[in-house]
Amino acid sequence: MSIQEVPIGLAIGTAFSQNALLLANAYQIRAHLGQLRRIGGEIVLAKS
Repeated sequence: MSIQEVPIGLAIGTAFSQNALLLANAYQIRAHLGQLRRIGGEIVLAKS
């Protein structure tokens, strides 16, 4: 492996891992929003 190939591979690996983290965070946020919406719905039902 030449010296020039290493940074390119590292950049691709870093970008890929960052995208994977962003996707994981997006799924977690969506799950949290779903839970909050469900809790909010239960509170509204309990009050009425």
